[in-house]
Amino acid sequence: MDLNKIEPYYQNELSTVYNNDCRTMDNFIPNKSIDLIFSDPPFNNSSKYSNWNDNLSENDYIKFTNEWLGQSLHSLKEGGIICIYVPDNLVKIIFDSVDSINQTNFSLPRFNRIDWCIYHYTFGRHNKTKFVSSHCHILVYRKGDKQHIWNRNSILVPSLRSTKYKDKRTLYTDTPGLRTPDDVLYSKRPGDGLSRINGNSKEKVIGHPNQIPEKLVELFILAYSNENSTNLENFGGTGTFGCVSQKLQRQSIIIEISSEYCFDIKNRLSNEKNTRTR
Repeated sequence: MDLNKIEPYYQNELSTVYNNDCRTMDNFIPNKSIDLIFSDPPFNNSSKYSNWNDNLSENDYIKFTNEWLGQSLHSLKEGGIICIYVPDNLVKIIFDSVDSINQTNFSLPRFNRIDWCIYHYTFGRHNKTKFVSSHCHILVYRKGDKQHIWNRNSILVPSLRSTKYKDKRTLYTDTPGLRTPDDVLYSKRPGDGLSRINGNSKEKVIGHPNQIPEKLVELFILAYSNENSTNLENFGGTGTFGCVSQKLQRQSIIIEISSEYCFDIKNRLSNEKNTRTR
C-alpha cells in the first residue's frame, strides 16, 4: 500500500477525514508530520459504538493500546504533543504501554510525560453503590526532548489573588492580573462550556455514546499548537477536536473507523465556519 494513496472520506481547506483504523495510520500519515494529537480512545466499558466492540478482554485492550500509541509515536514530530483522555481504570494501562513502547523503540525519541491534568465535570452519571464519578484524566506526553509548543499567553485566566483579594502584586507581573490555569480543569456551573455533554447539551451530536466539550479541547489546542500546526484526532467520534482545530485555523486530520460517524463528522465540519473562537 502506497503511503498517502488512501483517499480521504472528506476534505476541505483545513480538515481531512479518513474512514480508517488509526492502528494502520502509518500507511497514510507520514512519519514526523503531526504537531499535536488528541486521543479519546474507547474506554472498554461496553458503550454501544458503531463498528467497534467496546468489551475487549484485558489482554486484547492492552494490545490495542500498544498498537495505536506506537503509531502515534511514529506520526509525531520531535517535540510534538499527545494528549490522552482516559478514566481512572485506564491510566495504568497507558502508563504501562508508554513504558513498553519506550523500551522497545530505541531508535525513536521517547514519550516523556510533561503534564497530568484532571477534567472535573458536572452531571456525572448517577450511581447508587459508590460516589458519582465526575472526572477524567488528560495525560500529556511530548515526543523526545525538543522544546514543545507552549502558548501560555493564549490560555491565561484571571488571577483570584487579583480579582478577589485585590493583591496589587499581581499587577506587576509579565501578565498583570492573569495566571496560567490549574491542572484541574473544572466546570464551575452548568452551562459554562465545561459540563459533561449529555442529551440536553447544545453541542450534543445525536447517536454518539461519548462526546467531550469543545471548550475543553480548545484549551489544549491553543496551548500546544500554532495556526500553522497540523493536529490529529485519531479516534474521531463526533470530530470535536478536528472541528475546534478548524475554527482555530489549524490543519486537522481526523481518523474514524465508523463510516456512520464519518458522515456526522463531515456534516459538522461542513457547517462550521472557519473562524476563531477567541
